[in-house]
Amino acid sequence: MRHITKSYYVNEIPVIEIIDANLEDKAAPLAIFYHGFTGSKDSSMTFGNEIAKRGFRVIMPDAQHHGERRKYGVDLNVNGILFFEALMSNVKEFPEIVHFYRSKELIKDDFIAVAGMSMGGMTTSLILKANKEVNVAVVLMGSPQQIKFNDWIVNQYVSHGGEVDQLAPNAKTIYEYMTEYFKKYDLGLDPQAINQRPLLFWHSKQDPVVPYIYAEEFVEAAKNIPEGKYVYLKPDDQGAHKVPFIEMARMGEFISAAYNEEVENVYEVAEENFNKLWG
Repeated sequence: MRHITKSYYVNEIPVIEIIDANLEDKAAPLAIFYHGFTGSKDSSMTFGNEIAKRGFRVIMPDAQHHGERRKYGVDLNVNGILFFEALMSNVKEFPEIVHFYRSKELIKDDFIAVAGMSMGGMTTSLILKANKEVNVAVVLMGSPQQIKFNDWIVNQYVSHGGEVDQLAPNAKTIYEYMTEYFKKYDLGLDPQAINQRPLLFWHSKQDPVVPYIYAEEFVEAAKNIPEGKYVYLKPDDQGAHKVPFIEMARMGEFISAAYNEEVENVYEVAEENFNKLWG
């Protein structure tokens, strides 16, 4: 199987597309993968390949302030507000990306998968809450409880001697606005929005950047409601804030099974296929 990789713009959004050469101009199930904070579409290639090799058209956009959209001299690690702006922009731009491919009749069976790592995993949860058209989602070391995570970031900063307004000019006012904004999209506040769609989390228990507890709490609560029937968590006792390659493969198998199998069989089939590859 030979893949074609193309860089171009969806409206003004820089993206990379990975697609089987035989499907280049044909409809294929669509998967959108979101990178992490300080990353880029280019840093997501290995993730994208694992989905594309299973017959998907994979689109990897640059988040606002990242990759091609990063302005000269801007330090993402200094201005913490840019993290929240990137999340908000990802959510806003998702429908634009979907519309672009739908208008060209390039989405087979109207099937849409969303996945991401770290900040991209949080993006995935926000998008799942906001968009009923998403069929399956995979969150790699991202918090589905956005407001709790946002508060944790700020509290970490303050506990080390900083003040909120040092994050950026007018940061306190901006943060209060963003908290209200995220209430509309926080999956942790409305797990019923999962609506029995397949949703897989992978997270290291030792993650020092995005605490594991937010995924664990969410999945435990979701499993107690009918809408969360197909939510799964794969914890990792080892590791830190880094996704092992084998978990990229697991992601690919889960998305593929969601497209090819009945919803109640997705996890079992995905794990069976994964174990054939990795034992």
